[in-house]
Amino acid sequence: MKKPFSELVEEVKQLDPDEKLALKSLLDKYLIEERRHEILRHYHESQHEEADLSFSSDIDDLKAHLSE
Repeated sequence: MKKPFSELVEEVKQLDPDEKLALKSLLDKYLIEERRHEILRHYHESQHEEADLSFSSDIDDLKAHLSE
């Protein structure tokens, strides 16, 4: 069962300074990991979008793509 945020904050307040530092370190690592996953997801999305791109020097072809 998930605790309300306010209860969690109160529990963190009760930790000794070493435990708070350890928790901060863990949270920093978790946030970095989440950000890396987000960057990887965006990379994969951009790779997928890039695969759908087409290039042309034909002006009529370019106009047709713009009107789509």
